[in-house]
Amino acid sequence: MENKNNETQKCWKDREMEQGFDWRIYEARILTLSKYIDNKDTSILDLGAGKMYLKKLIPESITYFPVDFVARCEQTIVCNFNKKEFPDLQADVAFLSSILEYIEDTEWFFEQISLVVKKIILSYSCLEAFPDINYRRSRGWLNDLSTDEIISSLQNKGFILIDRSQRGTNQSFLCFIKAKPENLPQNFYCSGCGSCANACPTDAIQLHPDVNGFYRPLFDHAKCIQCGKCVDICPTLHPSYKNVATPPCYAFMADDYTRSESSSGGVFPLIAKKMLETGGVVCGAAWDQNFCVEHIIIDHEDNLDRLRHSKYLQSYIGTIYREVKSRLGKGTPVLFTGCPCQVAGLNAFLNNKYENLYTIDLFCHYSPSQLHFKEYLEDTFGIRNISKYEFRVKNTGWLDDTHKVVFKDGIEQIRHLDDDMYQQAYHPRLLMNKACENCRFFGFPRQGDISIGDFHGIDAYDPSLNDKKGTSVILVNNEKGEQLLQIAQTGSKLCKEVPLAWIMNNRVTNNFPAHPARNRFYELSRYMPFRQAVEYSLKSRYDVGIVGIWSVENYGSNMSYYALYQVIRDMGFEPLMIERPTDSIWKPHDMPIRFKYNPYRSFDLAHLYQSKIEMRELNNFCDMFLVGSDQLFRDNLYHQFGKYITLDWVSDRKKKVAYAASFGADYFEGSDETRAEMSYFMNKFDRFSVREKCGVDLAKNAFGIDADFVLDPVFLCDKKHYDALVAKGHKPKEKHIAAYILDPDDDKQEILTSISKTLGLNCNIFSDSNYQNDRFGEWWHISASSSTYNEDWLRDIVDSDFVIADSFHGICFAIIYRKPFIAIANKRRGITRFTSLLNLLGLGDRLIFNAQQLENKFEYLMKIDYDKVYLILNKEKARSINWLKSTLTPMIPKKPMSTYDFFSEKLLTVDQRFARVDNFADDVNQRFTAINDFTDNVNQRFTVVDKFADDVNQRFTAVNDFTDNVNQRFSVVDKFADDVNQRFTAVNDFTDNVDQRFSVVDKFADDVNQRFTAINDFTDNVNQRFTVVDKFAHDVNQHFTVVDKFADDVNQRFTVVDKFADDVNQRFTAINDFTDNVNQRFTVVDKFADDVNQRFVLIEKWVNNQNNQINSLNNDITRLQDTLCQKEQELARMYKSKTFKIGRIIAYIPRKIYFLLSRK
Repeated sequence: MENKNNETQKCWKDREMEQGFDWRIYEARILTLSKYIDNKDTSILDLGAGKMYLKKLIPESITYFPVDFVARCEQTIVCNFNKKEFPDLQADVAFLSSILEYIEDTEWFFEQISLVVKKIILSYSCLEAFPDINYRRSRGWLNDLSTDEIISSLQNKGFILIDRSQRGTNQSFLCFIKAKPENLPQNFYCSGCGSCANACPTDAIQLHPDVNGFYRPLFDHAKCIQCGKCVDICPTLHPSYKNVATPPCYAFMADDYTRSESSSGGVFPLIAKKMLETGGVVCGAAWDQNFCVEHIIIDHEDNLDRLRHSKYLQSYIGTIYREVKSRLGKGTPVLFTGCPCQVAGLNAFLNNKYENLYTIDLFCHYSPSQLHFKEYLEDTFGIRNISKYEFRVKNTGWLDDTHKVVFKDGIEQIRHLDDDMYQQAYHPRLLMNKACENCRFFGFPRQGDISIGDFHGIDAYDPSLNDKKGTSVILVNNEKGEQLLQIAQTGSKLCKEVPLAWIMNNRVTNNFPAHPARNRFYELSRYMPFRQAVEYSLKSRYDVGIVGIWSVENYGSNMSYYALYQVIRDMGFEPLMIERPTDSIWKPHDMPIRFKYNPYRSFDLAHLYQSKIEMRELNNFCDMFLVGSDQLFRDNLYHQFGKYITLDWVSDRKKKVAYAASFGADYFEGSDETRAEMSYFMNKFDRFSVREKCGVDLAKNAFGIDADFVLDPVFLCDKKHYDALVAKGHKPKEKHIAAYILDPDDDKQEILTSISKTLGLNCNIFSDSNYQNDRFGEWWHISASSSTYNEDWLRDIVDSDFVIADSFHGICFAIIYRKPFIAIANKRRGITRFTSLLNLLGLGDRLIFNAQQLENKFEYLMKIDYDKVYLILNKEKARSINWLKSTLTPMIPKKPMSTYDFFSEKLLTVDQRFARVDNFADDVNQRFTAINDFTDNVNQRFTVVDKFADDVNQRFTAVNDFTDNVNQRFSVVDKFADDVNQRFTAVNDFTDNVDQRFSVVDKFADDVNQRFTAINDFTDNVNQRFTVVDKFAHDVNQHFTVVDKFADDVNQRFTVVDKFADDVNQRFTAINDFTDNVNQRFTVVDKFADDVNQRFVLIEKWVNNQNNQINSLNNDITRLQDTLCQKEQELARMYKSKTFKIGRIIAYIPRKIYFLLSRK
């Protein structure tokens, strides 16, 4: 173990020190995990601290303990966890960003952590993401845990999972807190089952709808006595699975009437009636008068209809478990039906100890909230106008999308999927609760005595089990379930056991994720009508597409787009943030990397597109496109950012707007060609505004457009949005000067030094966030930071006593937060934006161009009359907001297609056709490759044939040798025959009687002749076989002739392809003229493609035929070989038999002659 631990540390050091360890990967991970740290956390145990990046993200008020295998600095606490070393410290939080994979004994490690902290934050490369054990070992990882195993282990050690997320498909991010009553409402797996509320002896926990309407526990600290019953009884913290893992499965149909009044196959009413008839009670979900669903208990059949039929809502449990327990305690049989989590909650509350309790769990897809359902009713019908709502009526048969609404005036309305917004939201799981998405009770073993539900897809296995009136599935999970099945069978039309695998269309596996837009729907439904929220979510609809560089590595740009986003949201519009394409010279990021925490809703960030052509897809999502602020219309940035800001990729039928655009100078810096290109598309904008007054004239003179002057978006944004960012930033240690210097030089260094000395304050210096910190040593000797986050940058300005900046936005935020400042003119970045703003606000004298100009400004450095400034600023702010609001509303009617749009779409069609031709060419090349492979295969087969021919020749040689051997044997027979004749002559000389006996010999001779005839027949048969072989050889020659023809045909086809290539080149020339002849020629190309495909089909058929014939020849030859072997065996047996019989005759005749002579 000692050696292994040493190797582990060496492996880690090797990877870190020798292999160029990329810490940025871990920085992104740590940044994501740090969102779980809140203001209640006062100390952090950073296990596997590395370069202590976490310390930069947390407030200085938090005590930080860095722990690692390797010492990083004097503060590092060195521990080898694999030697069971652990720091003797207490902390609020254990932070495990990159350490767990390297721990051998994870159970011991978790146990040590659980003893010293209240919260655990971790990331892990889980086994389901990295299943290859060899790969895991190559990375130095020493354990192989699944995410569920980590969760189970820490729950067993007294922790509650409060959040679970994943970074891509690799890293699992988990956050746990101590399992205490006050923390129970944060349980990630909480389904609102109500077991905790029913178990609480002081009613300190009540079920209450959360912001999305889902019931969750609400904790009252004043009532809690810390008995811990709620934690001990929670079924998600202590899940129990006591039923069989593979229950018997049945397809069930009740009688036709019962099914006509049921949503499915009628199982529940048959069992419930029997329970009521025998003096029991039934507990299930029922509607109330306000279209809410709650669990109730009934004791009479007259009320049974309240519990029947599907209700696709989360049912309110209340204190029903207590009532069930009371009935059970009195000996009353109780039938409880509910979702698996509710049955699990009841079982946990009762501890499974009542024999008179019978439970039915439902195959539950998921349970939407009652809040969303009532919003649907109000938005669609007006909830006051309806008296009844039924899911799953059978007016048109057993379907899952037939709902019925009954109005108070008696009118009934049938709703289907195609015309009902609730069903359109329900079926793709847009309404899915997060707890349902991560359900702990969906699979096997089940929770109830039996499980019932629709038998979806049964007719795919056995059509006779679906008569369109409803078929249920029943799973019998235990012995009580057998009793319930027997009750149901008494009223059944059909009850047939079927394979368990047939129910896979129900939710018995965890492959039912929520709709990707679920979180967006949750958000939109809070302030939008239900129909609009569903439509926007399902169709990815947005009011405004904000086009700009919101992910660029620049503080000012980041804040400008953040401000514009918030302003548009505050106006009631739904914005989509759109970045430049990835084929730009200056590449975009998919996240705003300079923010500590993503300030945008994740669903408001459009994914990155490869090119402007691909960005055309955005026309399907946005009604309007607004180009944001900053110097996007400056020549160099126009090219750097992929020329996308003129919106040439946006349809002219869409509204196009530019807000606070900037050219960066009072003249256009680019070529006339670039100016003309930009001008063409800028003139298609519906409204255009600029943030510098000189930009108004420039827009008119250079581009021919009328532009309005407005303020930069940062002045329009409500200050509360900035304050939210400031609250997340690091608080500076002391009074200071905030200096934001984009382009350091000696003169600016002198300015900072001079002002710092005059005011007696140190400078906190920030520079361009795109720079590396170590580059400042090349420019000046004052330390500065460029790698901080926007939150820290803004916090530094807000908490400063003075601001110095050569950045436009640095000065803007000094004004917003009423800070005294000096602006240093930055010619490289553009001076006009400084002069335009400062002169407008009467602050032009705050702008200096060099250090010498400071001499006359010391006396009023700290003096700015911001009341006077804000009189002007507020007026301009109101005018700018009105400009933006009037531009965005009202939405202009849909514009007709422009000529540019028409030809753009035609060009896109041509591009698509070119792509098709390219694909076809690739297909042709693949087919030619296949032909070459086939030719190689044919050659290999011919080689096999040649080898076979050699083998046949060898076998024929063997046959010839055998024939010679036979002839030699026949010569022996001939000699024997001569000897017999001589012996017969001698016999004839002795006696006539011998002649008679030779009659017998004559018959024998006849028999021998007949056998020789058989031998001749065999010889003829052999000759016939040789004829077959000759035919085979002839056939092989014919096939070679066919192959030669095929080769000639292939060459001819290559000639055709070459002609086709020439023809395609000619056609491409014609396409450039955009004539009707293009379409005709493409038709010819399509026909040619079809012809080539048909010919290839014929070639493939011929190839298959050749293979079949070769296989047939192989079979014939095999049979010939078998026949030859058989004949060889027969000849051998025949020769052996003849030789034996002739030998016996030869031995017999002399003895017989001697006998006759002796008698005479």
